[in-house]
Amino acid sequence: MKNILKSSLSNILNLFYPHLCLHCSSKLEKNYFYFCKICLFDFSYLECKHNISTFAVFENIGAIKTLLKELKTQKILSITKIAAAFIVIQYFRLKWPMPDVIYLMNNPLIKNHQYYLSKEVSLFLKKPLKKRQNLSEVALIVFDVLETQKFNQIKETLLFKKVYAIGLCFDVFFDDLDLFL
Repeated sequence: MKNILKSSLSNILNLFYPHLCLHCSSKLEKNYFYFCKICLFDFSYLECKHNISTFAVFENIGAIKTLLKELKTQKILSITKIAAAFIVIQYFRLKWPMPDVIYLMNNPLIKNHQYYLSKEVSLFLKKPLKKRQNLSEVALIVFDVLETQKFNQIKETLLFKKVYAIGLCFDVFFDDLDLFL
């Protein structure tokens, strides 16, 4: 009896509040959350490169833009955990040394999406989230959108022995590139 009631209630809720893909708004199949099967193919990791200290997880196209928008609006709290998990997986794929700290670029008193993303990465890696610098430490800086020029300018002022930066995607939109010149 409970199962019939639960199923009926679920069907009524789906009628008024259907589960739709965040990116393309198509109806989600059972066992899919946030993104449909087609949009999940946009989530393919960038090919890892060695001997670099700045890298991103995905290209800034398709469903990734939708994920970034949801991350910034913070309407769905579990999106931050999902984005952090993508970042941690890419971090291990890059075979970078384990950081001593996750360094916060912004003020820790400002609790924005960047702070929560860094916090989730620090929880996954079991490393502290800090604003203070120490000469002996390897630091990881987490970005939602990685601006390489801005990071290189900031990196020169940091006192860590080694600084790595990883972002969900690079700050490059392929629409911005004029390929016809």
